[in-house]
Amino acid sequence: MRQKPILIIVALALLMFAYQNCADTVGFSKIEKASGLEGPVESSELPQDSNEETNLNDGESDNNEVPPNDSEDPPIVIEEPSDDDNIEEVVYNCETLAPKIILEKIEFPAYEGCEYGKNGNLSRLNMYVQARVEHKRNLVLPPNAILCDIDMATEKSSMYYDDHLLLTLNKFLLATSNTNYILDNLLLKVPNTNMQEPLYKYDWNNMVGAKWTTDRMHNIPYCIGSKSGDSACEIPQTERTGSFIVDIGAKQIQSIIGLSTKSNVYEFQLVVTGDNDNDCRSSAFSFDISATYVVPPIK
Repeated sequence: MRQKPILIIVALALLMFAYQNCADTVGFSKIEKASGLEGPVESSELPQDSNEETNLNDGESDNNEVPPNDSEDPPIVIEEPSDDDNIEEVVYNCETLAPKIILEKIEFPAYEGCEYGKNGNLSRLNMYVQARVEHKRNLVLPPNAILCDIDMATEKSSMYYDDHLLLTLNKFLLATSNTNYILDNLLLKVPNTNMQEPLYKYDWNNMVGAKWTTDRMHNIPYCIGSKSGDSACEIPQTERTGSFIVDIGAKQIQSIIGLSTKSNVYEFQLVVTGDNDNDCRSSAFSFDISATYVVPPIK
């Protein structure tokens, strides 16, 4: 009878020992490591749906974001000189033949408002190059004549325009009110052999629909040859009346003529652009032109 209490005590001791071992084998180490952030967390430990928000609509963004590559600067568009590159011939003739001078007046009319959606123009859209008006005037020289230099004296000392303007000769840029048109590659870059600075050619198809950039050289005028000191220009800012003076160097004119199709008709254009308002406006404006030219002997 006295052995029963001993057996009961031994059984209780065994039960307590087994309970202690069982508690020690229940592992909480993973929970303790995660909550304590001990060591680096592997990517496999992140929730698998953490990236689902960036893959909406079967891979399409919900806000039509532009892909990263589209945010880079557009490629430079270069128009290589054609087989009609006669710069050396033009320079030689202008330097060796007897010069002649003709006086002409080039007049541009006052104009109000873009024709949106017509003649290659797009509909209204703020801060985009949507529309333009091209005022074309010709300078006609004698047959076989080569233009060597032009002096352009403004009859009026001031003019007004809205939004931006370009002045061209045979589609080649003489001056613009907005240097960003060049920096944004909206004008065709044309290498030449007569000057260190490039020439630029106007083509509406290369500009239309492009977004304006208002940083860098926006509303800063540019004329070819200004960096070398051969040329100078003064153009008022958009929507302000001010002086408009363009003086292009003979070297630049001869480069343009050498890259142009041979003709005795030289086309000036005043191009005024707009985005969404009553743009493409300009006041009446004119140049008194003194054109120096030579006439090579007919071969």
